[in-house]
Amino acid sequence: MRKIIFLLGIMGILASCSPKVTGVSQNYSTETEFVESIPTDADYALLHIYRSGLIGAAVGYDLYIGDALICHVKNKMKETVKIDQEGLNTLWAKTESKTELPINIQFGHEYYIKCSVKMGVVVGRPKLEIVDNKKGRSEYSAIKEK
Repeated sequence: MRKIIFLLGIMGILASCSPKVTGVSQNYSTETEFVESIPTDADYALLHIYRSGLIGAAVGYDLYIGDALICHVKNKMKETVKIDQEGLNTLWAKTESKTELPINIQFGHEYYIKCSVKMGVVVGRPKLEIVDNKKGRSEYSAIKEK
């Protein structure tokens, strides 16, 4: 129990550190236009955020990293965000309850964040997961935005 409380305390401290977030909202319509990789010596990382599920399609929520708002997550959306602070961070979103996802951001890497909604008591709860690049790239490029 002490370990859990200790870890929650550390996560709270880390979440209070607000990284610099620069939006690079790009919509990729074909596979050939999609950025396959970034230079390994880059001084930034890319978060590819997407949502495509039908469950809770009417429910949207804001996605944060630390205290910084990244984007608004809604059904059939995708967005690429440039992050220029590396290290341990926490992605989080809240509807009727708060969901957190720890992520260790390293420059020169791309991360695919699959967002969805799982059943809740009243509204539905955000679900966040990091997926491997091959699966994430495929799911991300398959989304046709409205």
